[in-house]
Amino acid sequence: MWIAFAIDVVYSEKVNTEKVTQFCEKIYHSIIMNSIFLANAILHASHMGTWYPAGNQLTTMFDKAYSAASVSSSQKLVRAIIVPHAGYSFCIRTSMNAFKSIDPSLYDRVFVLGPSHQIPIRYCTIADASSAESPYGDIPFDVEVAEHLLNKFPSLFKKLDCRTAEIEHSLEIEFPILKYIFREKPFTLVPIMVGSISYKMCEKVAEALSEYASDPRTLFVISSDFCHWGARFGYQYLPEGDGKIYQKITQLDKEAADMIATGDSLKFKSYIDKTQNTICGRLPIMIMMHMFGEMEAEFPAYSLSENITSKYDSSVSYFAGVIRA
Repeated sequence: MWIAFAIDVVYSEKVNTEKVTQFCEKIYHSIIMNSIFLANAILHASHMGTWYPAGNQLTTMFDKAYSAASVSSSQKLVRAIIVPHAGYSFCIRTSMNAFKSIDPSLYDRVFVLGPSHQIPIRYCTIADASSAESPYGDIPFDVEVAEHLLNKFPSLFKKLDCRTAEIEHSLEIEFPILKYIFREKPFTLVPIMVGSISYKMCEKVAEALSEYASDPRTLFVISSDFCHWGARFGYQYLPEGDGKIYQKITQLDKEAADMIATGDSLKFKSYIDKTQNTICGRLPIMIMMHMFGEMEAEFPAYSLSENITSKYDSSVSYFAGVIRA
């Protein structure tokens, strides 16, 4: 309808001011209604009850993992963490070693970047919502930041309706843990699903996020599992040398961690190109590396879903990473 109005205005021998006014009003109304929708929708916790429990069972699980997690002696500010996004029974003991490094009093905003497993996209998306549901209460989105990214970088960021966004688990898995860590400390959330984008586009996304990366009160959570090994994942590469399969997988993942710790995204890309390691969040990791460059990285915890010894078995690996800059 907008196009029809525009054509009518452009090709009229005499500009019809009434139609121009109607055209502008329709655009304005659409923008306002779009903002209202963004400001009222809730991203529901569609994986609660399957990938993770709720209520006392969840709190008990978190309390145990938090108590067992280690704490670094470094005094540098944590700018980002790398954490897995599997079901909590598989990865929470590993994840909490990164989450425990967070001092909630130091942050007002949290970006969560995760890969898209189910939705074939070649850009980044932001859920068309104003908050995310969690077992500990809703977490408000930073709608102003979301709209800024969507409007200023339309080729990089696009809105995604809630129903579609709720299919993906890589972002949602981190929300309850963040709420548990922050407790009563208010914070806003910017969840970004990263599609199958190029290395060059990773650079552009990092540039778009650079103003937030330079804000010390903004934390970045990078959601990623590491090696998915086995025939069912279509990946059975192993480094040369002796050792059981799970030991070689560990070697493979630790090489990835070493590349990340260099802060050189090209080295990490070369590692991925060489090994094809099935690190599902490799693109969010690259975006983070572009943002922070020289950084201090440590990986306080690592685990596998199973210590496999047979080529007929499979496993998924999990790292907890803490990035200081």
